[in-house]
Amino acid sequence: MSINNFKMYMVVGTGQYNHGQIDLRSYPPGDKPDDSFGARLIKEVDIELDVPEFDLRQMEIDALEKCVIQEKADAQVRVNLLLDRISKLKAIGHDSLVIDE
Repeated sequence: MSINNFKMYMVVGTGQYNHGQIDLRSYPPGDKPDDSFGARLIKEVDIELDVPEFDLRQMEIDALEKCVIQEKADAQVRVNLLLDRISKLKAIGHDSLVIDE
């Protein structure tokens, strides 16, 4: 998708916080920067933007698949901890747990 005849303005800041800073800005259609905007116009620039097409559905699918992979990894870590605990308990041996009467 292409956006044609988009107006941008090169301005120099005249406000207290942006004084002397050069910036490239857009303004609402029909407006141009002046001191009431806190900037003085240096140059008006016509630009053309090429905006890539996005498949939002595929982007969401990709994000969800990454979440599934992370959840599986997290679950596997927890399962490994449980299996390790079971293994350690079995290694203690049955005899040490028997109480003499």
